[in-house]
Amino acid sequence: MSAKHHQRFPVEPGSVRESMRCGAVTDQINGIVRAKDFQPTYFTADWTDGVLVQVRLWGPQILDDGTLGERDLDYRWKKTGVTGPVRYPDLPGPLRRRLFGYNVEMNFTVLPEQM
Repeated sequence: MSAKHHQRFPVEPGSVRESMRCGAVTDQINGIVRAKDFQPTYFTADWTDGVLVQVRLWGPQILDDGTLGERDLDYRWKKTGVTGPVRYPDLPGPLRRRLFGYNVEMNFTVLPEQM
C-alpha cells in the first residue's frame, strides 16, 4: 500500500505572479476557451511514498471588473505517464524553496528526474 501525504502552504502576497491562469477547460478544435485568471493565495502538495506527485497553486478568481470572486481556482503541476514526475525547476521559486525545505523536514525524496 502506498503512503500518501497532503499539505497546504500559504503564499506570501507578491511572492509569485499576481495573476495566474486556470485553463482546465480548453478545446481549441471546437473554439472553447474557458481560461480564468486568479490571484494565488496558497498552494497544496501531494506526495506518494515520500515523492512529490502533485502541486496545485490556488486563489480566488479575478472577475472581469477586477474584484476577487468567492470561487478558488487552481493551476496544477502533476506527475503523468506522458510528462513524467513533477519537476521542481518548473515550479515558481517560492513554492520550490518551501517544498525543498519541507522535504528535508519530512525526510522525503527528490528523484534525479525531478531536478
